[in-house]
Amino acid sequence: MSAFRLLYRDVDRMPYLLALQQAAAARGLELELERHRQVGNEDWGERLKRADIDGIAENYWALVRYRAAGVPFVTVASASHVWRETLLVRPDMKTLDELRGKRLAARAAGPQIWFPAVFLQRAGLTDDVEVVQVPETETGRWGHWKRVASGDCDACFMSRLYIDEALAAGLHELPYPEFAFEGGHICPTVTENTIERDPEAVQMLVSAMFDAGEAAGSPANLMPFTERALAELRAFSPLDTPAQVERFNERLAAEVAPQPIPALEGIRNALDLVRLRFPNLAGFDPLMMWDLSFARKAQRERGLSDASAAAHVAGPMTYRP
Repeated sequence: MSAFRLLYRDVDRMPYLLALQQAAAARGLELELERHRQVGNEDWGERLKRADIDGIAENYWALVRYRAAGVPFVTVASASHVWRETLLVRPDMKTLDELRGKRLAARAAGPQIWFPAVFLQRAGLTDDVEVVQVPETETGRWGHWKRVASGDCDACFMSRLYIDEALAAGLHELPYPEFAFEGGHICPTVTENTIERDPEAVQMLVSAMFDAGEAAGSPANLMPFTERALAELRAFSPLDTPAQVERFNERLAAEVAPQPIPALEGIRNALDLVRLRFPNLAGFDPLMMWDLSFARKAQRERGLSDASAAAHVAGPMTYRP
């Protein structure tokens, strides 16, 4: 059996990763899951660059800069194609236009630091909304909603996995058009050297992502993996009752796309976010980062046509001026 060492960081993705691990084993790939532990200030992309690991499971949006600098990073699939966060607002707010002149609390961690600016630009609200970065040292993980509940801010984006406490405090959801995004979930990045050394392992990984998408997209099928991951999940999530676990599992399943093929609009939106953090990437073409040859082969294995595989990207463009 071939082996592949995959580095991950987000514990919320463990149920999907366990489903992927099982699917990979069925195809003859031993998928070793290693959680990233920060050592000093070194970016975890350096471990992939040194070949300490075979791939990074997430963080595509921030790894683009390596490719732009000439490091042969390649992303081969994507498990989710939509930004899965809820816009929560004060009880009296009913429309996006009411955000004008207001304050939006932003999670000061990960892509959530930069997403509000991209969203507000798409909505034509850039000059009308003040974004307030809220450190989690002050509020706890995903606790920036407390600044809205206190009245200091008026709105915030929250992962659907963590909205219950905020809703109980009186905030409510303000719907917005679906926002395509790549890199917010499991999105394996490898190197061209890995592909040259063991293309069969990379193919088994991508083919297993097709299998895992079918399994993890169903709450009933995902639940056994969620239950296996509960010890880790409970360190970050209030999962004390069966109802809480069931609701959490349903939200996890809703994040997973039927096929792990990126959407072009999501790649563009992710690049806009990356450019805010790394302005020197203004001229970089993000398609240089993608190798979908493994996904095409996985399609052929399953008897899928290119047209059927592309159906998930046929929706409307989101907030594109």
